[in-house]
Amino acid sequence: MGKDPAFLFYPNDYLGGTMGMTFEEKGAYMELLMMQFNRGHMTGHMIGQTIGQLWGRIEGKFTVDEQGLYYNERLEKEIEKRRNYVDSRKNNKLGINQYTKQNRSYDQSYDHGVTSHMIGHMENRNRNRNIVDNIDTTADNKKNKRTKNKVDVVLKEDDKLFEELWSALPRREGKSKVTEETKRKIYLVGKEKMLYAIRKYKSKIERLQTEPKYIMMGSTFMNGGYLDFLEGYKEEKTDLEVLAEKSEKGTIILDIEKMFAEGEKGELEGIGKPKCANR
Repeated sequence: MGKDPAFLFYPNDYLGGTMGMTFEEKGAYMELLMMQFNRGHMTGHMIGQTIGQLWGRIEGKFTVDEQGLYYNERLEKEIEKRRNYVDSRKNNKLGINQYTKQNRSYDQSYDHGVTSHMIGHMENRNRNRNIVDNIDTTADNKKNKRTKNKVDVVLKEDDKLFEELWSALPRREGKSKVTEETKRKIYLVGKEKMLYAIRKYKSKIERLQTEPKYIMMGSTFMNGGYLDFLEGYKEEKTDLEVLAEKSEKGTIILDIEKMFAEGEKGELEGIGKPKCANR
């Protein structure tokens, strides 16, 4: 595993520790902290190359080790704390208790009990989590599969209608420029409306005797050109819709009265007329 790329930084401690320093000194201080984190204890030459004469103003923030190298004690502790924390997480993952060491000054049986308990606890928790993750993953896969099937059905319907409309266009060019999103919009507009727009555009072409090169390309028509030819479109009403509309307006009552009046007139006209003899 490579070098840990992070360490804990405490803004309030940093502000308190650098209070009274100039921005230039704070910048130089931070540069040396980053150098120590990346390269370890520093030589005087490394420091001079990095911050030059500013070193004399912030030298008190660093300590000299046995080899004459400089380092910041607080940063050294934070790096060590971070390393221990990462190691403990790795040990837990491997089922190893990081506190199990030789030459313990306390009861080894107690340590073994704690170790076994913690490892078992971690294993059970991880096992349960894996089960839940597997269930969630299975449910997600089923949901995604259902969604994909619905999308596939919708796309097939869109394509089917598009192909039918495309074959009715006066100039079938630029088909690849029509996106799936456009096909969906066309599907929502509806087959009857689109056919109405195509018929109306064809009528315009015949009326104006438009030259072939000036006829709208299929892609242009499908990508919005049809909107100019939807004006005047009226959906045909079913018999039930016509009946319901008449009922709301009251005209259906007049139609019924007229029907009865015509029936009565027919009966009056039949009075006195000889009936056909039964054979």
